[in-house]
Amino acid sequence: MAFINNDEIMNYVQYVNDYSNIDPTVFEEIGRIMSEESIRNASDEQEPPTPAEVDDASLVCEILLSAEDTPPFEMQRIVDSAVHLLGSKQDIVHTTHRTFEDREEWDLAAMDGHGSTRQQNPYSGKYEAHNLTLLVIQEMIENGELDEIMARDIYSEEDPAFALQKALSRKCVEFKKDMTQVGATFSLIQIRHDFTTKKITVNVLTVGDSPVTIHSNGEKVLQSIEHTWSNSEELDRLRMENRINRYEELKLSSTFKFIDSETLVSEPAYYVNVGPCQLAMTQSIGHIQYRQGAPTVVDEKGVFGLAPFKATMVFDETDELVIKGYSDGVSDVVVDYLPEDTEFLKTANATQTADYAKMKWEKTWDAVPKNLYDKAIADGLTLADVAKIPMSFGRGADDVCCVSWTQSKIM
Repeated sequence: MAFINNDEIMNYVQYVNDYSNIDPTVFEEIGRIMSEESIRNASDEQEPPTPAEVDDASLVCEILLSAEDTPPFEMQRIVDSAVHLLGSKQDIVHTTHRTFEDREEWDLAAMDGHGSTRQQNPYSGKYEAHNLTLLVIQEMIENGELDEIMARDIYSEEDPAFALQKALSRKCVEFKKDMTQVGATFSLIQIRHDFTTKKITVNVLTVGDSPVTIHSNGEKVLQSIEHTWSNSEELDRLRMENRINRYEELKLSSTFKFIDSETLVSEPAYYVNVGPCQLAMTQSIGHIQYRQGAPTVVDEKGVFGLAPFKATMVFDETDELVIKGYSDGVSDVVVDYLPEDTEFLKTANATQTADYAKMKWEKTWDAVPKNLYDKAIADGLTLADVAKIPMSFGRGADDVCCVSWTQSKIM
């Protein structure tokens, strides 16, 4: 083995000393060897290293190489969640955490409720407007049943979405109540940290238009496919399953689009006519028809059926990860076609994301009429040439919810 020189040891020791937690006595031993080498270098006639000196140098190399095997940093893993009830007050988040000898597990869910019926609430006994789907989900959170469902294999025949629908169907029968006009999106993130393989496995399942995104080391590596009127594969599924109204599949509606960080313009959108429901989405938890007098439900999967988005990704336990699930109260206003929002989403946790979305819902915007905007673009004009009207969402603001799991270095 070739003997290493003083400068090489000095540079390497300094690096290890800065970025690792090695016992100081190790560096004292390294210093002793370096001192002896320095004395020999000062001599006019250098003697070749003795076997003992070679052994000492080998020991130094082994120490430094073993230190190199351990990353010079620790990782922190943080779960975060946030809700701002700005509209119908029907967004819910729920998270769980389990620790075992060989692994650690997290389950995160975001649910965006929609619809209500005015009848007797089986939980309060009062005649009032309520969303029975959300009330049952809240009960399942409190009694732990939702935790069991969230931990199920997303690729099993009875995956978490179907298991949740079956549980809701049982409640329809128990209460002799209908959920046809009420429901909720369901976005589930399962995170599994294996201590042996040092890998992070992420399973994603979504139903509806509440997206899940994953950023790894600053790059977006996953965005779930939303189940909305613009998803042609979803419309094909509804047709094939004879769920969509064949005479009027879509009904015109409207939404908005941001032009920049201060300006928005209206955009056309559509509702999907599925059975007795009109929704912008093509899948949802709930919307279960109770068959009076049977007693049973028409379809445990609901009037929309079920075909959840599913994906699995595997990462190293040293990757910088930002994993988020959120309602369309976030995705409608925090958009990846604005550069500042794209950068924000790379690193923001749930609280930061929800607060940012809330700020956008409560902000006063410059609204541009679509006909004037389209004409200006066609005439080659700029946005500065178009008249603008101050606009705020007011009561039209949507609920906001977000869950996140982040993995980052502690330097």
